[in-house]
Amino acid sequence: MVEPAFERRANSPRIGDVFAMAACRLGYTVRYLRTPRFCHTLARARQDGSYLNLLRSLTRTDLLIFDDWMRDPIQLSTAQDLLEIFDDRFGKAATLIASQLPVFEWHSRFHQSLQFGHRLYLAR
Repeated sequence: MVEPAFERRANSPRIGDVFAMAACRLGYTVRYLRTPRFCHTLARARQDGSYLNLLRSLTRTDLLIFDDWMRDPIQLSTAQDLLEIFDDRFGKAATLIASQLPVFEWHSRFHQSLQFGHRLYLAR
């Protein structure tokens, strides 16, 4: 049986994993985040008062990797939080977004956040 080249095999690393390992070997700090879980982390951080500390820790990381980007729709408050993170990191640190969805489908996953979706499109 021949598998299409774009399918990930069960034991093969994800592209984000490969970049994370390479960056660590070069001495960079890396934070690997699965986006759906991280969205819950953001909401909890807002509730328990650790939100600003979380943002600061993300800003200090050399490479921030978001995996499973846009797997699930993103609520407006989460989109605003993500925009804050991207703005804080812009020009200072690397951010890698790994997704199985084509970029043109990302905008439809944001609820009522046209400005954020527009910025994502311009950033590519």
